[in-house]
Parts: sequence; C-alpha cells; structure tokens
Amino acid sequence: MLQDLFNQPVEIEILGNKYELEYDHSALIKLEHKTGKGIFALMDNIINTELSLEECKHLVTCALLKHNDLQVVQKLESILEQKPHLIVQGIVGGSVAFLQAMTTPESLKEIQNQEAEYTGKK
Repeated sequence: MLQDLFNQPVEIEILGNKYELEYDHSALIKLEHKTGKGIFALMDNIINTELSLEECKHLVTCALLKHNDLQVVQKLESILEQKPHLIVQGIVGGSVAFLQAMTTPESLKEIQNQEAEYTGKK
C-alpha cells in the first residue's frame, strides 16, 4: 500500500516498556469493532478531544496490532484496565498513529519533503 511507505510507527513508553503504534487496515477495523464507531466519527472525536476513556484505551491497544503479537496487546490492555491513568502516556501516540493512517499518501509525502528541506536532508 502506497500509504505505508510514508507512515512511521509512533513509539510510546508505559511502565518502562516501549511499544510501537501504527495503524493498518486490520487495526482500523478492530478499532471500529471495539468502539462501535466508524473511523470518521472517531477522527472527529480525536480532533475535538471528545474520546471516552474506553475509546482512548482502544485507540492505543488497536494500534499495537501491526507490530506486536496478540499476547502483548492483551497484556497492555489488562494493565490499562487495572491502571487507567496510564492511558495518558499512550493517548497522544495513539492519536498520532490514527491520524497518520487517515492522511493521504500525497499529504504525507509533502510533509516528508518539507521536513527534508527544513533539515537539509533529502
């Protein structure tokens, strides 16, 4: 998929463990299933900061699916259920990963080109 060429995993750290978050089609479908909302409704909630705590947890854990096995996802989900305050450490990364997946490849390429010009790297 062209979009995957420009997506970059977002790294977060929770309780000393580092996780890579990134959305692909499977993770987006799982997120819709877990939240009961479509991706555009979720995008609107992210932009307007109207996510419930449960949606925040799913936003983080579903983004784990691309780079981690199911046991890792279930373990973090269990930790976040027991200690919901830790969701704060992952919600920004989960939101960035989600919004990156929703951005067109052309826009991501343009951003990448602008960053290269700014930093002098091509």
